[in-house]
Amino acid sequence: ETHPNCQNCALMGPAPRCSECRKGFFLTDENSCQVCSDNCDRCGSAGCLKCWEEFFLDSEGAECKKCSIPFCYLCDSPDRCQLCLQGYYVDKSTKTCAKCPGSCLVCSAADRCDQCKLGSTPLVYFSCEKDDFLTVCFETCPDSFHERKVLSNSALGRCT
Repeated sequence: ETHPNCQNCALMGPAPRCSECRKGFFLTDENSCQVCSDNCDRCGSAGCLKCWEEFFLDSEGAECKKCSIPFCYLCDSPDRCQLCLQGYYVDKSTKTCAKCPGSCLVCSAADRCDQCKLGSTPLVYFSCEKDDFLTVCFETCPDSFHERKVLSNSALGRCT
């Protein structure tokens, strides 16, 4: 007998039984797969353990609710984002998503660009104030800098 929504079956006694359910289902004591609540990624008999992206588990742990923070990919409460969509970063003071500056595609703070948009050139510099290397993205290198190709025959370059 096949078990609907069963991921893996194992031979237990005279007949195969479900040993693991597909994502979005949990294994009951009767070895059948029961559907998780709406928007729940992983659950057990006690309820939801992990919600799908863009949802969070409410304080009672009873249901998954939609994250209402714009551009938030992963939140842990209605007003606290943990991870933003590409082009945005989590503002540490407000726990909301803020847009990356200028030609920056991926950033971790307003002054911390991790990847420039295609067609723009990174300028990496050392900030004495932050005691760290920072990156700024430019459409063209600023005056007194020139673009240096990182690899020959490559569109990638750096302002130096």
